[in-house]
Amino acid sequence: MKYNNIQEVVPKVQYVKFIGLYFFTFPLLGMLYAYIIKIINWSNAVIIIPWIAAVFGFYIGIIVKYYIRINHLKLNDNLQFVLIFIGLIVTYYFHWVFWVENTITTLFATVQPESLSPIDIVIYLIAHPSELFKQILEINSTGTWALDDDEDLRIGNSKGIVLLIFWVCELFLMLIFSLYYHPKKEK
Repeated sequence: MKYNNIQEVVPKVQYVKFIGLYFFTFPLLGMLYAYIIKIINWSNAVIIIPWIAAVFGFYIGIIVKYYIRINHLKLNDNLQFVLIFIGLIVTYYFHWVFWVENTITTLFATVQPESLSPIDIVIYLIAHPSELFKQILEINSTGTWALDDDEDLRIGNSKGIVLLIFWVCELFLMLIFSLYYHPKKEK
């Protein structure tokens, strides 16, 4: 295809950058978040998960606003909010994909981990959101961590409504902190 001037090419380049941002950067951010949460879960330091959620939310806001800034896009606040929210949803979805994959292969499974590689499980969960949701409900009914680490006072794994409230608060913190970053206006 032949272009007459650079103005015809720029929107196509920005479109490719946008696709790369939402289908490469945010899934990687979600994967990183899932594995950091898994490490925290192993160390029984789950009390710092809200701080990690806030930091990742802040990074989502920085990434989207940096993308807007370097591409010199003039977007109103509502459209910026929509782009940040989409970035948050993509990151959080992929966080769940990798968290569920890790939980399936390490703790319990409704699918046999021996018959599927972790990559197969990730691809399957990406392609089947309903199965991902079923696995999330199974994790919610079982629980994977506890708030206390004292063996004498062990209440048990957090599950059910307590875990659901924790997940909603985690998502809310990510949303609030993703909207917090305001870069300096260009002159």
